[in-house]
Amino acid sequence: MKYRETYIVVVKVKTTVGTRYLRYEAKNTDGLGTGNTIYFGLNSSSKDGQWHTYVRDLQADLTLAQPGANILSVSYIMFRGSGRVDNIKLKN
Repeated sequence: MKYRETYIVVVKVKTTVGTRYLRYEAKNTDGLGTGNTIYFGLNSSSKDGQWHTYVRDLQADLTLAQPGANILSVSYIMFRGSGRVDNIKLKN
């Protein structure tokens, strides 16, 4: 992805404990959380206007915040902000 400004990436997943939103932003820290929304930082330098490649294990991200919760399905991936995204893949 390639962004020059603030962005948000949200992955909506159905889990064994209900719907969860994995939210990724250009921050240096993770907010995690035990509620419906779990916050992750992708580093503040990720909005420097250069291409960056990210590979995330959604199950591992969920487990980090809410151990015991398992992903059943991915409902959508939403990008907010003005930038470019390429080659999005979901793997089992």
